[in-house]
Amino acid sequence: MMYRIRLYAVSFALLTLCSIAVSIAGATPAEEALAKINRLPLGERQATLVKEAKTEKSVVWYAPMNREDLRQFTTAFEAEYPFLKVEILTGGPQSLLNRILTEHRAARYNYDILNIRSSALYTLKKANAIGRHDSPYRRGLRAGFYDKDGYFNGI
Repeated sequence: MMYRIRLYAVSFALLTLCSIAVSIAGATPAEEALAKINRLPLGERQATLVKEAKTEKSVVWYAPMNREDLRQFTTAFEAEYPFLKVEILTGGPQSLLNRILTEHRAARYNYDILNIRSSALYTLKKANAIGRHDSPYRRGLRAGFYDKDGYFNGI
């Protein structure tokens, strides 16, 4: 169980840092900013992600999991990255989907990381409510844990 928690925490860390890096884009579209960061050599990429994450101070995670399980993951993450506080919003898959679609229509995004069922991700993709999240770490995932277009990354 501890291995699984550690693996999930590391995966969450990578997704979080990549998502935070997207926010550094300013006027540049998020996908272009992430592509630029992904072209950096691995060590420089990680240093850039960490540097930019330090300016964020917190990360918001929408997840349909119970708080105790989430707390185990976030404790491991915050130990690795003490400069980032993880704020969690839990809810059922449908309530989270509705919240994200509402935020999208209002052009006001309150989350950094999303953990939701793949069926909801297809709905969000169709509504253009999510962007691509390509990362060099996607290549390490087994087939079926990501989509070919770069929108979904399973962990």
